[in-house]
Amino acid sequence: MTEETPPENSMDIIKASDIARDYIMNNFMPWVFMFQIDSIKPNTHEGIYFVQCSFMPGQGGYTRHYYDLKINIKTGHIDGLKAFSLNIKTGDKKSLEVSPPK
Repeated sequence: MTEETPPENSMDIIKASDIARDYIMNNFMPWVFMFQIDSIKPNTHEGIYFVQCSFMPGQGGYTRHYYDLKINIKTGHIDGLKAFSLNIKTGDKKSLEVSPPK
């Protein structure tokens, strides 16, 4: 694979990232500052992707929130969700309570 040749599943990766972005923007805007998708990994089951997103809630501070989403691109649904916060200065990590996606 070269830079000019996208992977066979590039459209699936784009769809998974769109679903993750929409979830973050619909549930956390306008409290999100510096949102990014950190990784997208396919599962062994066809059509399932694991997407990790992170953002800083508000300007300043040292806390970054991470969301691990299990996305089914065939249905367009988020089948699983875990979240944690990380203090980038101290390394302290805390689990976050999250509501299931609608």
